[in-house]
Amino acid sequence: MSIHTIATHVSDHDTDALLADAVAVMAHARVPELLGQVPGPIPAPNGADSPDGPADWDDLDDPDAPTDPHDSTDPDAPDDLRHPEGPDDLRHPEDLGDLPQPTAPKPVSTVSNATNPDDPDRAGVEVDQAPPGAYTVHGFLCAQYEMVASHRPFSLKELFDTLWVRYTPAQMAAIGLAHLRTPERLAAMARPVPKPGQPVTNADINRAVRANKAEYQRIWQEFQRAFAAMDDTPIVANHRGTDRPSRTEVARAAAHPDLIPKRQLKWAVLNAIIGASVHHENDRRHPGTPLHEGILANHHGHVAIDETHAVVGLGDLPKGAAPGNQIARVHAKSRQHKGMAPAVVGVTLGIAASRPDQAHANPDLCLAASIHHPTGGLGSAALTVMDAIDTNRLRAPRPSNRNQYVIVDGGYTEAVNLNRQLHARHYGMVMEYRKDRRVLFEVGAINHPDGERTPGIHIYNGRPLCPGESRKWLEKTKPRIPKDDDGNFLPGPELDAHAKLERRITAATMPTHGRPEEHANRPRGGQRKTHPGVPTPTPDNVMRVTVICPAIQGTARCRIFDDFADPALAHLPAIPAPPVDLPLDKRPACCSNDSGKMRVNIPLDVFKTWQDFMPGTWEHEDWYTAPRSANERYNNYLKRPHGGANLSRGAIAPRKAAPFALAIAMSVATTNRRVMESWDARVAAKGGVIPAPPAKANREARAAALNADGTATTGANRPTRGR
Repeated sequence: MSIHTIATHVSDHDTDALLADAVAVMAHARVPELLGQVPGPIPAPNGADSPDGPADWDDLDDPDAPTDPHDSTDPDAPDDLRHPEGPDDLRHPEDLGDLPQPTAPKPVSTVSNATNPDDPDRAGVEVDQAPPGAYTVHGFLCAQYEMVASHRPFSLKELFDTLWVRYTPAQMAAIGLAHLRTPERLAAMARPVPKPGQPVTNADINRAVRANKAEYQRIWQEFQRAFAAMDDTPIVANHRGTDRPSRTEVARAAAHPDLIPKRQLKWAVLNAIIGASVHHENDRRHPGTPLHEGILANHHGHVAIDETHAVVGLGDLPKGAAPGNQIARVHAKSRQHKGMAPAVVGVTLGIAASRPDQAHANPDLCLAASIHHPTGGLGSAALTVMDAIDTNRLRAPRPSNRNQYVIVDGGYTEAVNLNRQLHARHYGMVMEYRKDRRVLFEVGAINHPDGERTPGIHIYNGRPLCPGESRKWLEKTKPRIPKDDDGNFLPGPELDAHAKLERRITAATMPTHGRPEEHANRPRGGQRKTHPGVPTPTPDNVMRVTVICPAIQGTARCRIFDDFADPALAHLPAIPAPPVDLPLDKRPACCSNDSGKMRVNIPLDVFKTWQDFMPGTWEHEDWYTAPRSANERYNNYLKRPHGGANLSRGAIAPRKAAPFALAIAMSVATTNRRVMESWDARVAAKGGVIPAPPAKANREARAAALNADGTATTGANRPTRGR
């Protein structure tokens, strides 16, 4: 492809507008500060102070100089980003426009706060210029954002063409690189032009070719040096055939302690760019308005988390070998391609969700992300996402009397301590269990020396149920929303049976007094005596919560109470097996005190299933389905080749960790932009009215179907009663 074709390849995109967005997003992200760099030009290596790059620059330009061992035309060039050579790809001055003469270097800062000096968290977009010949982190990032937004490949070759061919002088000035393309450098890189009586010689062509190759090598070196602090690539790439490292070797190298801070910085940079894209979209549409009063006005802190996979390559690998992108794995679920085993990288996304009565009243923006090896649901990645939401000021204020929820699918059911860690961050979970997940436990039972047994409460589908509920009935019962194969609700007998089942379980559910809190499970009566020299065992941690008798709350009637046969309570479901035959001192605490309260210690393994809404109930259905649909909609935006970021098969070439993370960050940031554009279009199509949520219509349809069958799902509020 000639450079004339390249220069017109993206004429359908408004490059100026995209670069303006890029400058604003990177002003919010402050990536140079995260990388520990002073904003401005990237310092030359080995103490070289030339703005044109390494000290051996002139040697690279010399056509008679020895070949560079790292020549980027090597088929194993870094990141699989190869620079083609040949006269058709030489830069010509007419393709680059008239550039201003270089001026003397001046102190630079990539982004200035001149537009708002009193607010350090909201930087302006006035961009100072780097000195002649210098690259900057800010310039790299802005160009990469525009490349992804314009549907061009995320590669070093494309970045090189962008900065040296595509952009006009005004566009280079917009990203702070007005003087990168000095006249001297352009003259050295230009296609040789024959003059009268002076034909072009091979030496002229070779000099221009080598100048292009040298500049490409320099941009690669500057890029690698700029982002080295966040490059946690375990093993240097460019292995051939049987020399490819094994998955075991890569896993062992990735666990090296020196890579841990680099990996954390990589996630921080990734999420700084994503978070900045959200803040920028708010600033563009609601200037001076806080985020959660602007584009996320109907977002109350709920987040839907899901993992999607980015395919990074195809090909049969030797058994046990690691893919070129060492984060990737050959995922078992992706083996449907005949004769090919695609390598994929896991990308965990956190999408802004809303309450059921406000579904679709909020754009499906990605608030944070994490990249890792592919899994079915990685709990540590979910925690990385939630922590990044807090760090980047994206979490909505938390009301004191309400939970903020994290909605996840069954892949996260067995994530180690995920529920516990989210509760420590003041989140609740809404999840769907794996099909083989045990969901019935008994907590707090006591076996007395005389052979009698005090029953404990049931933890069933994540909710505490009254000790008087039948365990045998619970073992063979599993509430399910009645649906056909197409997902439509089934009216008639199935709906009626489900309504009765839900009414019984809801009546036996014990409300909680406060949130579960983690405590050490110390034995009663003080510390136990130990033998000399024997260490005291460390107590296990448990989640402690206080539950309340459902009869006291007025949702059920129980034979322990004297008013069990009162006709005024006949409409309430009866607790089937209360411990009326046990002496008062051997009944559960909730059955033996006037307040009906009981403190229980839930083992951490049991607490994995804890949630505020029981699966199989309509309330859980409303909370779960809309956010999960938002996940899938965003994944579609992210991967579709037209109008999205095209995060599809093989769309991302880099193999090293740092450029791959930047590619994901730019893809998500530009997808957030397109999500907002689609959102604006939907609102405009409705005359400026936010689309109505489907939850209200769904509830009305369910109520009508239930009333037709003569089944009531709820009763009136009941007064609290004592014994």
